This record gives sequence, C-alpha cells and structure tokens, in this order.
Amino acid sequence: MTSAGAYTPLATATATAVVSHEGEDSILNPYSTSSTSNCPGFPPEAQNRVWDDAFFDGEDNGEVIAVFDFDYATIEDFNTKVGFASLAAFGLYPPLLGLALLGCAPCFLRRNVEWSARSQHVALTRDGIRFVRDRRPTCWGLSMCDAGRSSKTVPYDQITDCDVEEPAGNTCLCIANVLSTVNLDTASSGGQAGKELRIVGLKDP
Repeated sequence: MTSAGAYTPLATATATAVVSHEGEDSILNPYSTSSTSNCPGFPPEAQNRVWDDAFFDGEDNGEVIAVFDFDYATIEDFNTKVGFASLAAFGLYPPLLGLALLGCAPCFLRRNVEWSARSQHVALTRDGIRFVRDRRPTCWGLSMCDAGRSSKTVPYDQITDCDVEEPAGNTCLCIANVLSTVNLDTASSGGQAGKELRIVGLKDP
C-alpha cells in the first residue's frame, strides 16, 4: 500500500532538501550529528530530530544533516519469521531441505538476519540521501564469508519522486507485513520498473 499525500519525515525532509539544494541555501549550513534542533530550512516533521544510530558520528558536521533510525528489532523479527517459513516450505522439496540442513541454515538464520539488518544506515547529507551497508559477517560468520561495505548516495537534484509504502497484507500466507518501505526514483531508475533506492524498515519513514 502506497501512502497518498502523506507528509512523512523522510519524504518531507527530502523534498525540502531538494528545494534548498536547488536554491543553495539552508542545505549548506552545518548541523549537529545528534539532532536537527535548529534547521530553519526544514519543515516541522524534520526538525528537532534525535537519533540513536551512531554510525555517522565520525562524519564532518557540515556533511551529515540528519540520521534516520532503522527499527532493527522489528526487521529482525519479521525476516526471521519469513526465513523459517521459507525453510519449512523446503520440506515440499526434500533435496533443498537437505542442502539447507547440511549447511546448518536453521542454526545460523537468526544471526544472518541480525547481521544483515544492523549493517544498514541512512542519513541526509549536504549532497543527497546516503544509504550504507557496512561490512558484515554472512553464512557461518567466518571472515572468509564477510560481505564488504557498500554505500550509495542519491543526489537531491536527481530525485524525481519519493513515496512511502505502508505495510499491508501477509507474506508466506500467515506472516503480517509490518515494515514500511521508502522508494526513491530518479530519471534514470525507470519509474515502476525499478527504484533508484528502496529503504525498508525505518522507525519513522
């Protein structure tokens, strides 16, 4: 379900940042990396924000404007349920179930979900929306299985649309969808055919 006309904090802040960036005004002002208590160019939804994610604390104060927290606990709970439901479905095809058991998938599923969820970080910067997946363990947690860090910044002047999909319905028939999704489109992303960036599971999208 896509919200229609809803002014959510990230979407509203992004829209304001785009306008400010084009006008080269408030987006260039340095702000604290712990809150947006004095952001004259930002709407009420994006002002006085305080966040828990300390990932960007080492960034220059003039670079990071605001950080949006992920709801890690809800992401982990939902994806763990989906993971075990998927493993149960493998029972319909014993060879796949056998491979999953051989690889100890049930034993490491919760850890993999946690590693994946907590590697995600997102912030509004002077140049655009930055989404980072930090280096993280995968599979059995051995260093040879680590996934490397990746970072993507979508410049404000390239954003053509920002919308929020609110959770509705079920996954795997019986697992309620509880995670909101923020979709960012650019001229080159192809609209409905593909999103430039999808951010799933923010506490306050």
